[in-house]
Amino acid sequence: MKYLIIGCGSISRMHAQALQRMGEEIAICDPIPQNLAATGEQFGIAERYASYEEAFANTAFDAVIVCTPNHLHEAPSVYAMEHGADVLCEKPIAANAAAGRRMMEAAERCGRKLFVGYPLRFYPALPYVREILGGGSLGKIISVRAILAAPETLDFARTTYRKSYETGGGIIYDYTHEIDYLRYFFGEPLCGACFAESTLKADRTVDDNAEVMMKLENGMTATVHFDYIQERGRARGRSFEVVAEKGFLSCDFASVQVRYYDGNDLDHVFSKEERVQSFIREHTAFQQCMKGAGSPDLATAFDGVRALEIADELYRSSREGVMVRLAPQ
Repeated sequence: MKYLIIGCGSISRMHAQALQRMGEEIAICDPIPQNLAATGEQFGIAERYASYEEAFANTAFDAVIVCTPNHLHEAPSVYAMEHGADVLCEKPIAANAAAGRRMMEAAERCGRKLFVGYPLRFYPALPYVREILGGGSLGKIISVRAILAAPETLDFARTTYRKSYETGGGIIYDYTHEIDYLRYFFGEPLCGACFAESTLKADRTVDDNAEVMMKLENGMTATVHFDYIQERGRARGRSFEVVAEKGFLSCDFASVQVRYYDGNDLDHVFSKEERVQSFIREHTAFQQCMKGAGSPDLATAFDGVRALEIADELYRSSREGVMVRLAPQ
């Protein structure tokens, strides 16, 4: 298949690496010459364009990977689908839920596939955790606590879209991963509350930490801590902990520990290469969906819009100081 990667920031390189390992043909585009040159030279990609319009004027593509800033996801995604390509768009699907819904409408109108890049679904730890949870050995799930510390996001940022909610800034928008995998594991949230603050880095983002609490449809409680603050190298990174009837599970995406109350414990550590393979697994699932086979793990456009709808309401909770409804309308 022939792919066009739109946007040559850091995440585009993960996609380029995965597609090259899969033996796919790649072209890239970016309006910033130094970004285009850096990615092209790193991966030996000769076919380079300054815009996606120029790319489509020169050749046809089976699929497009959209890696632009959040508020620049809608236009290239719709353009690509109108020109016959399926789309895997980086998270979040758009800067807001309304834009995401327009993208879904375009996919329906054009008869194209539209998916969202949530590679955490393909990290080896998550299928392992899902198997444990689905097997019932932990009994009834009582609560889950997720933590996201991502100071490097601001350190490595090449653009300023995080300074405005209108352009998709805000740590909950930027890390809808956490909302997505909680839905993926445990189902829809029904209601919730949020406190989002700008504490230390107001010059670089509209908020740099948030605390979220949600009640889920299965009766359990989920809490999430988001921050851009903790020092790189010392931060807890990304993890979650599950309290259940028969034990306790913790996952930091590189390892999983289960402590059963009867003493029958499990520990599993995943290699770095297994984690790198997550993007290859994501693209393999994308190809299966393009061919009509489907994948239960690939995040759909609907999943992307739901994550943004939930984030919208959580930010409203923070602004207005109220509990909000999160159930699908």
